Amino acid sequence: MYVASSLPGTFVEVMLRFLRPSGELQRLLYMCQPNANRLPQRFAWPMEEGFILSITATQRLNPRPLRGQCYVRALLRSGGDGTGDLYGHMLLQGYLSQNYSLVGPNGEMESPASGQGYLYNFTSLDPIAGAEWVMKVPVGAVWRIQSVMVKLVTDATVVNRETALQLDDGATVVGLYPAAAVVTAGKTMNLTWGAGSGGLAVLADTIHSSLPSDLRVPSGYNLSSRTFGMQVADNYQTASVLVEEWLQS
Repeated sequence: MYVASSLPGTFVEVMLRFLRPSGELQRLLYMCQPNANRLPQRFAWPMEEGFILSITATQRLNPRPLRGQCYVRALLRSGGDGTGDLYGHMLLQGYLSQNYSLVGPNGEMESPASGQGYLYNFTSLDPIAGAEWVMKVPVGAVWRIQSVMVKLVTDATVVNRETALQLDDGATVVGLYPAAAVVTAGKTMNLTWGAGSGGLAVLADTIHSSLPSDLRVPSGYNLSSRTFGMQVADNYQTASVLVEEWLQS
């Protein structure tokens, strides 16, 4: 069994209805607590000869995950430690949540990137003056960017600051999404980007710009500002990024 979770303290309860050759019906209960690092963690239990009638994965203890926070995959594998058969027979897979249990072996098989993800509001580190803000997609996660908001304070140097939202894989820039207007000297401006907003606008101290409606960013990629004409005393504050997250299990 493999369990990936982004919620600390998650417990997954697995119950098997197991029929022995003698005709005895057993209910077997297993508990597992994965790390909250978004990476799939392996749990294995030896099985006697018999028939698995059903398997159920559920979550009864607090904290209880919401959809997108806990992905479960259960397989039947040969070998003494469960590693003899690389793929095995899939019993169940999908997202487990406080309102949704997983049932196999004839239940719905759900891929990690399907359905609705979990909404997180992440905050970047506060960069020093003259530096860009940067946020990295965690290992084991896939993000769909919903919105970004950050404040930029410019010094008195008379030059236009052309700002953009940048996406890179750590080596190559793969996306650059410019702001709707420049930021001039001596200003304090909120820069926002919204997914699928379909318009550009400048209102008072806010510059609003658009992003693609389905901008999915894989694990290890960086989201950051890109400022042309930045001065050494210009200062970004912490950026707030609203994302829909799936686990790359």
